[in-house]
Amino acid sequence: MRLLEKYAIQDGIRQQKITEFYFEALQELNVVSTYKKEMELLLNVIIPMETRGVKVFQNELIMEIFSTEKQMNDITTEFTQLLGGQLNLNSSAQIAEILTDRFKIPLTDKTPSGQYKTNQTTLKKFKDNPFVQKLLQFSGFSTGRGYLRDYLTHMVKKFDGTEYIIHTNFKQNSTKTFRLSSSEPNLQNIANDETSSGE
Repeated sequence: MRLLEKYAIQDGIRQQKITEFYFEALQELNVVSTYKKEMELLLNVIIPMETRGVKVFQNELIMEIFSTEKQMNDITTEFTQLLGGQLNLNSSAQIAEILTDRFKIPLTDKTPSGQYKTNQTTLKKFKDNPFVQKLLQFSGFSTGRGYLRDYLTHMVKKFDGTEYIIHTNFKQNSTKTFRLSSSEPNLQNIANDETSSGE
């Protein structure tokens, strides 16, 4: 408990210093009144958005998770039949061994521990290989499933029991560009080509 109290105090001090730093910068630029006006307009939109939440269709969300997992299982089964044995597609070591030994793909990038890298950035260099294409698809499906499960975890039922809602936290200063972002969950993790097909 004392550790949490210490962290809360330190975090409060950091936030205060950040606030003072930005306020001094605004004063130097003589835009304090403009900032307050624009911030008030923004908060009048953000606060109701957080309070009301985002409606979620529970059945559709669960079906999408099942569909994604089925496609992952299909790819795993295809690899098992092709290679004549079980393969853990989440194991970088197994993937690297198959890519270099079986398919003669010249992996060069390594992790600090000396293992070959098999992340999406590395695999995309060899995406003309059919096996690599399937690996990218599996990785994309896995990422998408993670997003969907995160949404399901944060989903809550309204008091009247009529619908499900997600309440996210909108942030204004958590990105380098100061764009509006969200967390717990991150609703900007929208499925795209990267998280559905690996391309």
